[in-house]
Order: sequence, then structure tokens, then C-alpha cells
Amino acid sequence: MNGVLLRPLDFRAPGELFAIRAINERTRVASPSISLADFEDWRAATPSASGMTAICYWLFNATGEGTPERIQGARATRNFFDLLGSRSLLAAFWLCSSDLWRGLR
Repeated sequence: MNGVLLRPLDFRAPGELFAIRAINERTRVASPSISLADFEDWRAATPSASGMTAICYWLFNATGEGTPERIQGARATRNFFDLLGSRSLLAAFWLCSSDLWRGLR
């Protein structure tokens, strides 16, 4: 609530952001994921967009000493922070790693 209502999110142009989802033509239900081929087709078909990024929510277990904890995170294509115009402390790690799209489902 604080980040949305009281303090604006740290995006370069939040009014220009939008989400795209695939709809199954038979069931008319939004798909929870898309293929890499579909993502690349969408990106190529929208030259007027300043960019496109993909994100996949990801559940993982943090282990170590004590009881493992289930944590919700996300994996994204490497241009995620650049497109949002936002920086993260982890962005340097993400930008240096290989594109995380491979294996996203």
C-alpha cells in the first residue's frame, strides 16, 4: 500500500507500462505462461514499443540452518530493470548473468 498509494513507484514512466497475456482461443482463459517463440514474435511485431520484458513468478526454498522457508520471487529477462527505468541492488548480478528467460515456464 505504501509503495502504490503514498509513495510513487520508482519507474521512469509508470503511465506507459502495460501487461500482455496470451488468451486461449478455445477456453477464453488467460494463459499463465507463454513460450519463448511467442515472446520473441510479440517483441518483433511491436516496433512502436520502446521495449518488452518477460517475468515469471517463481517459488523456491531457502535453506541453511533451521527450517527451510518457501519464498516467492521472480525471474525476468535481462532488460527488466532498464525497461522499467528502475534500479535494484541485485540488478548488477542479474544483468551480469545470462538471460534468465531460458527455462521460464
